[in-house]
Amino acid sequence: RGGRDRERDRDRDRDPPPKKTAKHWLRPHIKVRIIDASYKGGKYYLKKGRVEDVITRGVCSVQSEDGKLHSEIQQSQLETVLPKSGGTVMVLGGEHVGRLG
Repeated sequence: RGGRDRERDRDRDRDPPPKKTAKHWLRPHIKVRIIDASYKGGKYYLKKGRVEDVITRGVCSVQSEDGKLHSEIQQSQLETVLPKSGGTVMVLGGEHVGRLG
């Protein structure tokens, strides 16, 4: 058999690469910032809020600082907000997920 046949057989025998899964970091009561410029016509772009409820993995409701409740916001539309110096933080990934410090 030729070299190409061996390469093709070797490639076929390899396990497929593991699929990357999105890390779900949403937790109730964490502070977030809306980073989707197209959400509500950009009215809430870079505005802060607090996750009120995690509806499903990757989807939540957020109460903005003006008191309005926004339902079904995707995790990809948000980023976490760092607390002020000395504020409480929550671990959102890894071995100690959910712990406060």
